Amino acid sequence: MGRSIHADEAIQNYIEELIKSGQWNVGLILGQVTKQRDYVLRLSRTPDPVEDEVSEEEELPAELLEELVHKKKVKKKGPKKPKSLDDVNEGWVATHAKQVLRMLPGGLDVIGVFILSPPNISQNVATKLRQILYQVHSSLNQYQILNRDNDITDRITIHIDSLTRKITCRTYDVQDNRSTGHPAEWKYQAINDKWIQLNTSAFLDMKIAVPSNKKSSPLIKQIQIGLNPFFKSLTSSIGIINGAIREASEPLDTSSGKKSRGRDKGLVVPQSYNIEILTKQADNKVSAPILSKVSSLMVLRGQIVSRAFIQGKPTVGDAIHAVKVDLARSLLSRCELLCEDLAITEQDKAVELYNTPVRVFVIVPDSSVEICDYIFQDERTDEVIDRIKELLDVNLTEENLELDLERPAAEVDWISTASEHEIPTDMEVDTETTNSNSNFVTYIGLAASGIVAGLAMVYNFYIAGGDS
Repeated sequence: MGRSIHADEAIQNYIEELIKSGQWNVGLILGQVTKQRDYVLRLSRTPDPVEDEVSEEEELPAELLEELVHKKKVKKKGPKKPKSLDDVNEGWVATHAKQVLRMLPGGLDVIGVFILSPPNISQNVATKLRQILYQVHSSLNQYQILNRDNDITDRITIHIDSLTRKITCRTYDVQDNRSTGHPAEWKYQAINDKWIQLNTSAFLDMKIAVPSNKKSSPLIKQIQIGLNPFFKSLTSSIGIINGAIREASEPLDTSSGKKSRGRDKGLVVPQSYNIEILTKQADNKVSAPILSKVSSLMVLRGQIVSRAFIQGKPTVGDAIHAVKVDLARSLLSRCELLCEDLAITEQDKAVELYNTPVRVFVIVPDSSVEICDYIFQDERTDEVIDRIKELLDVNLTEENLELDLERPAAEVDWISTASEHEIPTDMEVDTETTNSNSNFVTYIGLAASGIVAGLAMVYNFYIAGGDS
């Protein structure tokens, strides 16, 4: 027998509801992969593909269009369910996975795919599952920013026979394109009261100079390149747990008692730890300077709230890594969502303030785990609820949302940095692409979430302000 997959007991009820619908379904497996075993938090069926109503003149790249449909930025005509599993578009499931990953805190991932169907709906369910799994992995690869050498690369496929209720589970090494898969043991256990919560917040203040030869690159590419030094420093940073520096190899939980519960038996009180992430100071060695012309400057500044959830018997190193992953994933997600929003809403104006979305959390029903979403200022909370329902198949009310952890930029934040308007003296400005120094860079905001842009491709980020 191969790997052991521990799925929460509540998933049984979810599967029964899907079977009662009388339809076949394809979807994602959400949870955590560890060395000892894998933990499945829930299954989330993939929404049926939809037809958009974008005119030919407004046509957008296919990948962006699919994401905007998921975000409901584009109107849609209605469901267009394939006639059989053989007709399922792997790219549509992969797009769903990308959207879902943004909603998962550190420690949790899209760890596989599932199909629920009668046995005669497809000639070869196993082959189709494998194709979808590898497409999903390829789509999510860009988010694997802080990989470790000992990371587990096995991912799960399950086929649920809607007639017999039999579950066929296999694992594939997604780093090996020739992997044929191995049988795995699927078992139900009460695991949703055993998650450990990790909390932190981080203040970001960084400048990204955009070289002149990169000025025509998409904005998100410029940002991703500019964030690489931060991600590198995050990889080598150290973590302090509840105010103490501990060895990475030692168990995170050194207590001997059982985890506590609330007075209400239905209320799960998870273990929690506060973690501070400290990046290392640069060494005193100064390398020879490399001169290059820059066309614009981006400034990222603000405070973001971070949470992660881990299961099993994690080490101190596992906990710190989960928080680092959440910081990196959350920062990249905010930037991507903003760029997608700008792609369809940006207008030619002299100076514009674009708020990056702020993060909101919500507890997964029957669990102590929280998921998240990002909300723009012009969005309503019911849109967030609908999006979570569509992408994660979770029913919520507004009372379930934790909305006050972060706030967007306010005018007082902009005024506080109004004096920081000069171009750094060590930067060589490309005068062919900038009309004047004042248009080259503008600093607005302190602990706020926003972006300022001028017509000369001047962008300033203030990532997720908060009062924490």
